[in-house]
Amino acid sequence: MGALTKIRQSGFAVNLVDGYIEISPSSKLTLAQREFLKKHRATIVTELEKEKEAKARMATRGYCYRHADKPSSELWAIMPNATLEEARASLRRRFGDKLVCVYESPRLLH
Repeated sequence: MGALTKIRQSGFAVNLVDGYIEISPSSKLTLAQREFLKKHRATIVTELEKEKEAKARMATRGYCYRHADKPSSELWAIMPNATLEEARASLRRRFGDKLVCVYESPRLLH
């Protein structure tokens, strides 16, 4: 069992805020739990960073792209779990040299 899982199973919410571990309710931490957190801080931070990255990858993103046949038109591709690099590669496979550019849309779709 990972350090993060262990502290969460003890009933605490754990987050990473500006590189610091935030735990609530912190008033309920015992001395032994505080020592555990100090000892496993690096591991917990790493686990929280990986968790954050995983959540970000799961977000559905909208990518805008331009096609050589319609260079003045902004076209959309919705790609769940895709980074910008992955979206570019996918669209490049589909459109080849006709693909002009790809960028992540700042607008969210609802």
